[in-house]
Amino acid sequence: MKNGDRKIFDKGEPVRPRDADFTVLMLGQRRTGKSSVLSSMITSMEKICGDTGFRFTADDDTKILMKTKLSQLQNIFHAFKEEDLFSTMEGFRGDVDFGVQTDADITYRFLLEQVNTKKKAKTFVIDFIDVRGESMTEDFSSACGPSVNDLIMRSGVLMIAVDAPALMEGRIKDGVGEYHKSVNLPDDIINHITAADIQMRQNLKKKQTLLPRLVLFVPLKCEKYYFENRMEELNRRIMAGYKNLITFFEANREYTVAITPILTLGDVVFDHYQTRTVKGPGGMEREVAVTFGDSGPRSMRTVPRYPMFRFRTSRPKFTPRYCEQPLLYTLAYVSSLSGLVKEKSGGMVRTVVIWAAVFFFFGGLGLIGGKGLEYLLKALNSNPELQNAVDEVIGRLKTDGDGYQLVYDNLGLGKEQRT
Repeated sequence: MKNGDRKIFDKGEPVRPRDADFTVLMLGQRRTGKSSVLSSMITSMEKICGDTGFRFTADDDTKILMKTKLSQLQNIFHAFKEEDLFSTMEGFRGDVDFGVQTDADITYRFLLEQVNTKKKAKTFVIDFIDVRGESMTEDFSSACGPSVNDLIMRSGVLMIAVDAPALMEGRIKDGVGEYHKSVNLPDDIINHITAADIQMRQNLKKKQTLLPRLVLFVPLKCEKYYFENRMEELNRRIMAGYKNLITFFEANREYTVAITPILTLGDVVFDHYQTRTVKGPGGMEREVAVTFGDSGPRSMRTVPRYPMFRFRTSRPKFTPRYCEQPLLYTLAYVSSLSGLVKEKSGGMVRTVVIWAAVFFFFGGLGLIGGKGLEYLLKALNSNPELQNAVDEVIGRLKTDGDGYQLVYDNLGLGKEQRT
């Protein structure tokens, strides 16, 4: 049973778990650090929410997952405290565990609820799905779950994990590092997104429009470039490395696009890829990265086997930064949808018929986001206290500086539009 397919028992019989009201999908190759980021979000969010009257928490199963992953991240500082250089690719050192690659889709479930209210508070469920890296090179539906395209069609927010060293290091060709295509899989990602977009548009009925979507490019392992003041260069590399995908988003105004880098560890920085000596024509020797072949039906790729890291200071600490931003962007997105629905319907959304005709589409998977998103947006439109609490929290949204950039702000998420 995959995480996310949890069983709840009532009088000895399994009860179907509650569907998510809203889904966020994280796309990317294995070993890019997707699960590390998702595991770091909630602690930062709890600090930000404070006494706003609104709470964003993880459910019990997710708390266990996140606690385990956070412990693994912190173990890196213990396992390599005496080392000048180290690699975390093996996932363990002696009896110290600091994580292995994700072998299945993992669902992180978060609960959005209003607190300190006289009325009975409603709880809304938001799922963050960390897609198994190998499935990015597959174009068929797994017997164990939906395909990547299916997940894209049912998700309002897409997070694209970007391995920053692969984008920045090595020989530069066409504006990107030599391992960008094999590690970050930009061609596979655009194939999945465009195929899902075509299918969604084919499913539209008369007078229906496509759901506005939010896409976040999330550079990971970018501490080196952050502390070297090279984040603008990193952004340029993203624009070059995902040029075709960004051009697609530009041509389709349903997509709001942002670059949102995250420092997962803080004091751990990339140093180099471990190399080996090879002889070229004429016996000339040169150093090349130690690589290994990726798995999957199209396995003619090679990726660096040992990215080498070092601690930034003599007394390093686990100091992640900006891990809350994906959640803040998600809240800002949902808040913007509530305002758009209210504007398009001339007030409160009154019926499912108006809802479907004005805003959403029906497809093979049913109404995207499910009924729950409809109720969530209605709650935001009908409950000023909840909307004010959400607005107060998303006031911490970062839209520029330190590598943050709103590439296409079709929903008006920028602070100047929201104030």
